[in-house]
Amino acid sequence: MNNLIEVGIPEPSQFMASTFSADFCEAGNTIRESIALVDEYALSRFCLVQSLSQSLGQEINIRPFSTVEEALSCTSPHIQMVVLCTHRQTEQHVKAAIEAIQSTPARVLVVTDERASELWSFFREALRAGICGFVSTIDTEFRTLNAAIEFVLNGGVFVPPEFFMQDSAGSDEPKKALRAPDQLTNRQAEVFAKLREGKPNKLIAYELNMSESTVKVHLRNIMRTIGATNRTQAVFKAQPHHLRAG
Repeated sequence: MNNLIEVGIPEPSQFMASTFSADFCEAGNTIRESIALVDEYALSRFCLVQSLSQSLGQEINIRPFSTVEEALSCTSPHIQMVVLCTHRQTEQHVKAAIEAIQSTPARVLVVTDERASELWSFFREALRAGICGFVSTIDTEFRTLNAAIEFVLNGGVFVPPEFFMQDSAGSDEPKKALRAPDQLTNRQAEVFAKLREGKPNKLIAYELNMSESTVKVHLRNIMRTIGATNRTQAVFKAQPHHLRAG
C-alpha cells in the first residue's frame, strides 16, 4: 500500500542563524507556498531546512522555527504547512500543535524520533483531530520525507503503510475503526480519485470536463456519504478500503 499523494514545492533562502526572526518574517518574499519547519533543537532544525530547501525546489520557502506558536505568528507570508519535528514527548508536542492550528488553515506533518508503531493509537486520534500525517526518523529515508511533505502540502494524508495493518496492541483496530459502508456514484468516484491525488478543484474540473461548481457539489456529497467534514478527513477515512462506484 502506497503512502498517499504528491505535490509541488520550496525556494532556497539564506539562513544565517538557528532561529527565525520576526523582522525576516515581516519582510517575506512573494512565493507560492511557505512551510514552517518546527524543531526545538537548533542544529537539526538548521540542517533539515538547508537540505529540504535544496531538494524540494524553488517554489516553496521553508523557514525554521523553534515552536509552532512562533511559526503561526508569522503573517507575511502566511504558513501553509507545519513540519513538526519531535525528539521526545511526541504526544505532548502534537497535542499542543493541534490546539495551536485550530483557527488556521495550516496543515501539520509530524516527524518523530520515536518508533511510530508504539504510537499507533495516539496518531489515529491525532489524524482525526487535524494533523495530516506522520513519519518516524527511525525507518524513514530522506526521500520519503520529501514525498510526505509534498503529499501533505497538496492535500493528502501521509501515513506508514503498516498503520492500517496493526496497532500498538497488535490488532487490526485501525482498519476496523475506519471502515465504513461507503458507496459513491461513478462520477463521485472519479472526483474522489482526483482529490486523493491532491489536486485542487479547478484542476479536477478541467481534467473531468465539468465546472468547478459541479466539482464542489460532488465533494460535498462525497463527504456526506463517508462522514467527513473536510478534504483531509475524507482522504484519511477512505484509505483502509476501496470506495465502490454505484
